[in-house]
Amino acid sequence: YKITVYGYIGGARVSDDARIAVDSAATITGITADILAKGEQKAENKPDTRYSDKFEYKYLNGKLVEEQMFYNDGRQGMRYVYIYSGNRMEELVYTNDGEINQKYVTIFDAKGYEIEWNIIPVINLPDDDEKYAIKNQSFDKQGNWTKRTFSLVEIKNGKKVYKPSYIEYRTITYFP
Repeated sequence: YKITVYGYIGGARVSDDARIAVDSAATITGITADILAKGEQKAENKPDTRYSDKFEYKYLNGKLVEEQMFYNDGRQGMRYVYIYSGNRMEELVYTNDGEINQKYVTIFDAKGYEIEWNIIPVINLPDDDEKYAIKNQSFDKQGNWTKRTFSLVEIKNGKKVYKPSYIEYRTITYFP
């Protein structure tokens, strides 16, 4: 239902989303080309229509510890804070007002691939807690996943039941 294209404009990491009806590969390719072409246009007025979101990153010892999103009109958006412990990463998401909005916990396998993703409620609502198992199904020549599936993990009669939820695909373009 959506394609997100990431790139760089003026040295800044940016992205643009397109919500589409996926009815053929030609449709996806055409829209992706349109999004990529926006990077070639010159923005004359704010907001900068070449992208929808811009990102700034902070790293500590080579690991991402904070990501700040900005809208294309310069307004500050969500801020993401990452806390690592062994094969576990906690992601805290804050609104532009500094209020915690979302919390996630990701578990990695020995190779560093995500194998579990947990949504942790920040407001005490019992139905908000969800756990997903992640299976990486295909990889490119660089070892990056290109297709992965998410299955919702539920407990039924004392046993784990995996309900297929969604599939993510990605294409990475490498430049020399």
